Amino acid sequence: MVQAAEYALAQRSGAADGVGDFLSPIAPAFPDVPTANFHYDNVNTGAQVLGLVDGRATGSFNPVDSTQRQQMASFLVRLVDLTHIPEGAEGAEAS
Repeated sequence: MVQAAEYALAQRSGAADGVGDFLSPIAPAFPDVPTANFHYDNVNTGAQVLGLVDGRATGSFNPVDSTQRQQMASFLVRLVDLTHIPEGAEGAEAS
């Protein structure tokens, strides 16, 4: 999802190669996601930079839990909202 968002945002900004490499977290968003975790960068970028991930009310992410269907649906809706270019927007291509 983070890569899809990077790509869509790069397309919108007119990046020369069409790929965005400008999204990186400032600081860890969730203290329970160890830096050695394979998804560490994406979890933190998804949370801090893109707003795709909220985490739990406790401020944790709980990276060992399975993602439930409603959680994944929330991620996808946020991704679509983030990357959607309204029809007729300046610079948008017709579908």
